[in-house]
Amino acid sequence: MKRALVAANPPGFTGPGVVGTIGGQGLQKILNGLIPMIVKEVNGIVIPAMSGKASGIEYSIGAITVGGFTVGGSSLTFVEGKGLNLKLGGLGLALPSTSFRIKKKILFTHVSCSGHFNGGLANTGVNVGINISAIEPKGTPKITSVSTWTWGPLNVNVKLSNVFCKIIKDIASWFIGNINSKIENVIKSKIPPLINNLINTKGNEILSDLVLNKNIGKDVAVTYYLTQNPTSANDALSVYLSGEFVKPTTVASGDN
Repeated sequence: MKRALVAANPPGFTGPGVVGTIGGQGLQKILNGLIPMIVKEVNGIVIPAMSGKASGIEYSIGAITVGGFTVGGSSLTFVEGKGLNLKLGGLGLALPSTSFRIKKKILFTHVSCSGHFNGGLANTGVNVGINISAIEPKGTPKITSVSTWTWGPLNVNVKLSNVFCKIIKDIASWFIGNINSKIENVIKSKIPPLINNLINTKGNEILSDLVLNKNIGKDVAVTYYLTQNPTSANDALSVYLSGEFVKPTTVASGDN
């Protein structure tokens, strides 16, 4: 981040001020650190075991651990007057082989069918609008993000494992037709908030470095805060900081 001196301080601040600018190289560095974190977190998602009854058919599905999450393309760009936009495209994930069992009472007998299924989700993308604001007290930076998702189809392959599945083929067809939507609903409820929370958390950790504590000699220190919300223009993010003189004892050890 580049800094330039500010000629005047805003009301309430008495120390030296700076304007920081973050350019394209800075954004790429942030993006390079963020993508592996997103991949790792999504690959750890567990879809809990499910069971229930519908149309006289009982079903149970084993727990599923999402794996093989991939990001086909990514970009982090400036949006003039608004903030930043994170775009992730070509998202995909894999569902490992998972057991299931279905059962239905036919006449006076319960007939059951078991098997395994696997599958995957592809052709999914998300745009995340990232707003950076200066919150009270004293201009602590904070990120808030809002995401818009485009979902591709979830494809599930089912393998039936016993002879009874042929007898109740219509039941197996019902299961295959409904399992997609059940798993899809869980994925859509878990992944977007996970990614939003990760962006907010990691972004705020990065921005926390903007609140700087600097010792000036033995008797004086300066703490820098945001004096207004950052602005985006001309392919750069401008961050406005101003300093408040404080006693060195209030500065964390190691800040020089």
